Amino acid sequence: PFRPVLTKEKYSLELTHKYRNLLVDSNPFLQLGAVVMTIEEKDGIWVVVMEERLDALEAPKVKDAVKKLAEEGKLKILIDMGKTRFIDSAGCGSLVASLRTIAKNKGDMKISRPSAQVQTLFELTRLHRIFEIFDDVEGAVNSFS
Repeated sequence: PFRPVLTKEKYSLELTHKYRNLLVDSNPFLQLGAVVMTIEEKDGIWVVVMEERLDALEAPKVKDAVKKLAEEGKLKILIDMGKTRFIDSAGCGSLVASLRTIAKNKGDMKISRPSAQVQTLFELTRLHRIFEIFDDVEGAVNSFS
């Protein structure tokens, strides 16, 4: 139901399910728009810029996008969570699954700019011990070299 779309060095995922108008557009709580994340290349690092929520609805899209990057040999991944204000257990699970996919292919995945709420959740779940977490994108990008 999700289709990656390549547009000028950026990827975006669009919801193409036939019931999108009925389920998403008619519900103000689900009005996510077509783009749920953007993926751009920065100095050989693939930066996945997340939107405001990483929940059960968005988690499979993150896993699919990272899996597609890994299949294409793009194994240096940075998850930019600067806009993310909410993450649930499915979102955490998708990050761990994505890290496993990248590590299995001998790559690396890091996280940058988590909000205070997201950072607290990472600490409560001990995910801050699994992921390298950076305060800014530039520091994270530079850490790959």
